[in-house]
Amino acid sequence: MKSVEKSQQEPAIYAKWRREGGWDANSPKAEKLKLEIKELLLNEQGFICCYCEDQITADKDSCHIEHLQPKGKYPHLKSEYRNLFCSCNHPKTCGYAKQDDEIRVTPLMNCCEDLFEYHDDGKIKGKDQDAVDTIEILKLNSERLIAARNKIIEILLKDDSSFSCINTLSEYDDLVQKYLQPDTNGCFRPYWSVVSYYAKEYRCVFE
Repeated sequence: MKSVEKSQQEPAIYAKWRREGGWDANSPKAEKLKLEIKELLLNEQGFICCYCEDQITADKDSCHIEHLQPKGKYPHLKSEYRNLFCSCNHPKTCGYAKQDDEIRVTPLMNCCEDLFEYHDDGKIKGKDQDAVDTIEILKLNSERLIAARNKIIEILLKDDSSFSCINTLSEYDDLVQKYLQPDTNGCFRPYWSVVSYYAKEYRCVFE
């Protein structure tokens, strides 16, 4: 899970959508505005799932708008912009796994990624009980996600020839920053936190 910097003010397009009826609206205009809001959320997240960090797009089969605090339990937050994120559409993890459960580690927390650690086999582990419970609720140790994270570790941190050419700490930091920055389209690499975690772990080699 990567922290997401949300806009402090409700975007104008979101206010316009709410005037059209918001979640209860059923018109082509409202649907068009909702898609624009989805794209806005995706840009905030760098086109990765707010929970597992898999790559997602605005396509309806790729992701859905997720209520961080469940709208069934917190109807007054249903239309709060800061409560909205984009979650992947994998049926057994993330938003679909969470349903009406609540998580105590969220993308709204600064450096929430620091509450997790990763094993070489791709498994994620919580550093405190809140993180452990969050992993369980979101099913972040599903076979799919373990395999995906393991592949990232193998490719980026073991097989990538770019790292083998590094000789100094400065060069290492520059290369890591290249991996962690969004590309020209604003997209972060999938499983950003895995790369960030191992970059910190291996930095001592060059110190």
